[in-house]
Amino acid sequence: MRQNQRRAVFTISAILFVACVIQAGVRGHASVYVGGTLSGIEKGAKGQLDTGDKALAFSPGKGDDFDIPYTQVTAMDYGEHAGRRVAAAVFVAWPLLFSHKKRHYLTVYFNRDEAKASEQREKIAQDPNFAPTGDVAAFEINKHDFADVIDVLQAKTGLKVKLESVSH
Repeated sequence: MRQNQRRAVFTISAILFVACVIQAGVRGHASVYVGGTLSGIEKGAKGQLDTGDKALAFSPGKGDDFDIPYTQVTAMDYGEHAGRRVAAAVFVAWPLLFSHKKRHYLTVYFNRDEAKASEQREKIAQDPNFAPTGDVAAFEINKHDFADVIDVLQAKTGLKVKLESVSH
């Protein structure tokens, strides 16, 4: 009888551990580089997104750090994307199928030529539908950090972050 109880406790513990590992997103105030035109940083690289004095910096655990000076930023988008907790529901409990997890994405458009960046900022100010050219970097940011990151970026760049509609 005790052996069956031990097996049951071990099985439940293993299932919960696997579900937590599968569901682990961006934690510990870390960010993930989702994609873009940054060279030297792999998609899916986890690291810190830092809003420094003069630049937005991404520091992955391995590889080179990357800075985007605020004077080169031409536009920014923020969006939440909701998804189902399928893996947790399969391993733990079916009611989790009815809950949503939200992921927070920040996309930064920038131009390495500061004169062109300034020109594009002026065009965006006149026409909000103007599409900037140059480079782009998209990050998944921690749910605890997104509001602060957006506020700081708006203050330091002088630009408004364009909010994308929430998708379910």
